[in-house]
Amino acid sequence: MNSAPRLLHIVESAGVGGAQRIMETLLLGARDAGFEVSAALPFDGPLVTRLQTAGIPCTNLPVDRLLDLRAGRVVRELVRRGVDIIHIHTPKAMLLTRVPAVWRMNPKPVVIAHLHGILVPALLADRAVTGTNRIKKNVWLILERIGHPHTDAFVFVTEADRRRGFYPPERSVVIPNGIDPEEWRYSPPPSSGILLFPARLSVQKDPQTLIEAAAILRDRGVDFRLWLAGDGELRPQIEKQISHHRLGEIVTLLGEVADPRPLYNQAQIVVLSTHREGQPLCLLEAMATGRPVVATAVNGIPETLADCGRLVPHSEPLPLADTLQDLLDHPAVCYELSERGRLRFLKHFTSNQMITNTLSLYYRLLAKRAGQVQSVFQNFPGP
Repeated sequence: MNSAPRLLHIVESAGVGGAQRIMETLLLGARDAGFEVSAALPFDGPLVTRLQTAGIPCTNLPVDRLLDLRAGRVVRELVRRGVDIIHIHTPKAMLLTRVPAVWRMNPKPVVIAHLHGILVPALLADRAVTGTNRIKKNVWLILERIGHPHTDAFVFVTEADRRRGFYPPERSVVIPNGIDPEEWRYSPPPSSGILLFPARLSVQKDPQTLIEAAAILRDRGVDFRLWLAGDGELRPQIEKQISHHRLGEIVTLLGEVADPRPLYNQAQIVVLSTHREGQPLCLLEAMATGRPVVATAVNGIPETLADCGRLVPHSEPLPLADTLQDLLDHPAVCYELSERGRLRFLKHFTSNQMITNTLSLYYRLLAKRAGQVQSVFQNFPGP
């Protein structure tokens, strides 16, 4: 092996998303630590340009179909040229590249599957992803299980996800997401009455429930505005819902926002009405900037927020409206949650902590592959 470990990150889309942002941060952090880094991803979005501008070599990864065998061939060729660690993000990329990357390879690279809260059983239960095709779902599950023996480590972003089963617990670790506190600076929440929804307009994020809650607040005479910073397949439906409730003067659809930090600075409360999550970066951004959060109590969100926000059941507009109104009526509570959130963010969710823990996993896996240690996961992340 070269003195500089050779690290390849793989993802199934170069679009705008949490997995892509985490991958970029980890690549840059590993390069700064002396790794020789590269990426394989479809040339279909802004991540390619950002990585290439940063000087990170990128290879086009074809993933046009669910079982696109070209992706496996591309990664296999990269491994032949020399790769020590493969770090794969997102389920489809794992499905297409894990087995081809190691099958009859000598030496075999270390393989890491980074789940980002996108667990295959939950993903396949989402009809927006797979429809009602049982054969497609069963094939995906079978291929996912085939990939498990060829995976050296499974990385989860929350303990709640790790405990949900399906993945081998003896090879599973929790590494929370992280963002840069220098980029996301704290300020006390203003009494602006602005509610910020910084997420995609998708079935998973469930903006419909938030619009219904906004209608309840308007009917109660609450003084507020709602900004939706994101785009997605539900935009036409959301526009109709806003029109139906006559919320046009209260609700603003901002679309995709390249730099949402000014929006956080103006918002009084950040709200997320999602059905399913791992550890959304918008919650970390809210905590970092000192914005109290109202979010649904699903998956890893309660573990992430702890006592730094307010939790509500998903798909229920009335409890969401009640909680938002309570915080709007009590600015002192918003300020208290703001300070707690910033402190919790600095303790658990900075990019430096995420990079350090990930590098520790890399070093441990390489040492085990070289026969230098027996256990990778005991006392992880450890000193």
